[in-house]
Amino acid sequence: MRESSLARLLLLAYVLLLAYATLYPLSGWHGPAAAPFAFLAAPWPRYVTIFDLSANFLGYVPYGFLVVLAVRPAFSSASAVALALASGGLLSLGLEVAQSFLPARIPSNADVLANLLGVAAGAVAGALATPWLLGGGPL
Repeated sequence: MRESSLARLLLLAYVLLLAYATLYPLSGWHGPAAAPFAFLAAPWPRYVTIFDLSANFLGYVPYGFLVVLAVRPAFSSASAVALALASGGLLSLGLEVAQSFLPARIPSNADVLANLLGVAAGAVAGALATPWLLGGGPL
């Protein structure tokens, strides 16, 4: 197997896409109404829709997959999955905190959980698919 620079470029592009989608409309930045991390200790949101949870979950599946693809074979599958989970959790948390500074966005602990579950699903899928994808394909 060989390392994949295409996967690294796709990962970078995907992180930028996640940031854009999470922080859109990117205007009206202000001081947070509450402490930026207060949403983490808040009770489960009163109104959580399946659409929101699904969108967050599905939005982070490619991230987990691409992290694993980007670091294999330099990292073992287990280490690649752990890296995806740690970096995906930090990315999700950072973007949710950034939403605290936008009037049109509401940070949510449910979003962070759905994002992290999506990262986990993508990372496991990536670990299972990496031998086949990097074995001789264009990546």
